[in-house]
Amino acid sequence: MADVLVLPSRSEAFGMSVLEAMACGLPVVTSVGAGVADLIEHGVNGFLFRESGELGAVLKRAAELASRQAIGERARQTAEHYSWDRAADAYEELMFQLTAARRGEGRA
Repeated sequence: MADVLVLPSRSEAFGMSVLEAMACGLPVVTSVGAGVADLIEHGVNGFLFRESGELGAVLKRAAELASRQAIGERARQTAEHYSWDRAADAYEELMFQLTAARRGEGRA
């Protein structure tokens, strides 16, 4: 049971826990230095901060019930685009493309 997920790392390779929280419909708070920050539109499907001094204000905004519910829903919708099934399909397609390209090179 959580209302918001906060990952305040200044730098993070990706932060899978952020994407998992988004998939559960939770708004997230993370720094712009987190790799997952590329998926977040501040105030739309989560919250971003640049400096630690901004974190308190961002947390207050994230705690507002009305915005938290709407942002959590948009976070869930965003996370749907990054499911394991979609990742597997993308890798499979990439392998088919690489195999086709390699076969094309072999005929030249």
